[in-house]
Amino acid sequence: MPQSVNLDLFNKLSEQAAGCPRYVYWYFFCSPDVPRIFSEHLDSTWHALHGDSDDWVKQTFCVGDGMKDFLLEDRKVLLKPYAQDAKLKEQWMQDFKDPRDWEVAPAWYDASS
Repeated sequence: MPQSVNLDLFNKLSEQAAGCPRYVYWYFFCSPDVPRIFSEHLDSTWHALHGDSDDWVKQTFCVGDGMKDFLLEDRKVLLKPYAQDAKLKEQWMQDFKDPRDWEVAPAWYDASS
């Protein structure tokens, strides 16, 4: 029988092993507000998902409300080379502009926890 993920335990263990709670972003991704926040802050979502600065994932995904705060503050960061393609970004923004477009992607995190 499938078991729920003990997210608190995973974060505690990863913090002990790697120095940061590697799965803390799951709390945000499980929020019912995530589809709305992603679609309302689409440009920042693009930056969050494709950031290229040192320790980008650790700075954003592994810090308390790091991802949520990044989006709500409409921040941007240096992008990976492929993500600097304006056509690619524009197509992606057209494909994910509605909150309903974001309902499936984060559902995996909610189902796993």
